[in-house]
Amino acid sequence: MSDTVVVGLDVGGTSTRATALTLTGERLGTGRAGGGNPTSHGAERAAAELLTALRGALADVDPARVAAGTIGLAG
Repeated sequence: MSDTVVVGLDVGGTSTRATALTLTGERLGTGRAGGGNPTSHGAERAAAELLTALRGALADVDPARVAAGTIGLAG
C-alpha cells in the first residue's frame, strides 16, 4: 500500500487542476489546464483538458500506482 497513489481533479469552466498524492498526503505532482467543463466547452475539449492536467500531475509518477481518483465537476 505504500506505493499507492490517489488522484484528485477540480474541473471548472475556467481551469482544471489535478493533484497526485500518496495515502499519507505527500503531494507527488500537480497539473493545470484550461476549462474542462463539458457543458461549457464540449466533451472533446473537456477530455483534452483533463488529460493535460492529469499528465502534469503524473509526470513523475508511474500511472500503474494510481488506485483511486475523484472528480469535482459543477453542472
